[in-house]
Amino acid sequence: MVSFDALPVFSAFVLSIVLTVIFIKRFKRIGRVSEDIHKEGRPMQANFGGIAVAAALGTILLGMYLVTSSAIYMTLTLVFLISASVGLLDDLFRFSPYQKLALSAIPALPLILFWGFGVYQVLAVVVAIVVLSNWTNMLAGFNGLEAGMGAIALFFLGLNTWNFEVRTALFAYSLALLGFLIFNRYPAKVFPGDVGTLPIGAFLAASVALGAPLIALAILSIPYFLDMSLKLATMGVASSKNIVPTRVENGILVPQKSYLSLTNLILRIKRMREWQLVTIYWLVEIALGMVTLVI
Repeated sequence: MVSFDALPVFSAFVLSIVLTVIFIKRFKRIGRVSEDIHKEGRPMQANFGGIAVAAALGTILLGMYLVTSSAIYMTLTLVFLISASVGLLDDLFRFSPYQKLALSAIPALPLILFWGFGVYQVLAVVVAIVVLSNWTNMLAGFNGLEAGMGAIALFFLGLNTWNFEVRTALFAYSLALLGFLIFNRYPAKVFPGDVGTLPIGAFLAASVALGAPLIALAILSIPYFLDMSLKLATMGVASSKNIVPTRVENGILVPQKSYLSLTNLILRIKRMREWQLVTIYWLVEIALGMVTLVI
């Protein structure tokens, strides 16, 4: 039986729901909104909703550290909050791709400073956090995609983890994203922003550095790897500047022809509605999660 600390895990879910409702109302009131570019008429919805997840999970992780004095909870709290802060700054100031790559290495500092890794381990940790945080940030743009994929990956990585504290933290983050997903799923009332997407990859990488199995993360990262590989092959490192939103015709997504991504590849095989595309991604990630449990 998989054991974990249920109180903080389900508290993260409830707190995420409450804070997301509050932030949606507040952000709409102050004009922190963005177009839903894959809907007819492009309605405006609240943006930067990942702040609610950051506030919810950050509060829970900090509380877990204060109660237990666990170095693992302390490290994951710092990694998560630093990565969320980098994402928020990017939302506000729109860094260049190279600036974002450099800044996304900063969340690795708690792991480097507190865990006495050797030179090669430090290099691996930095690369993993930079790569994974940018992967989870780039496979994005559709209602429920980022939060749903992140919640599934975190959950299955937690199921594969033997360390009680790492597993509890992974489950807490997964449930926090599920609470947010209630409002972010199709048709979305709120978008996560980079503050909601960058920390997912950083947290996954940090969890592996602290005891979660690397092979499970590698399997769960396959969709992100394929998406980024296709974008790098057709657009290069500065891909985010060249990405053109997927067109919508009568509610059907139409693939871009100027570059390749995993989404464009899927849509070239069969055009579909936004919720159908996201459902396919979720099902693929769940299938990969099931693979991690049997290997």
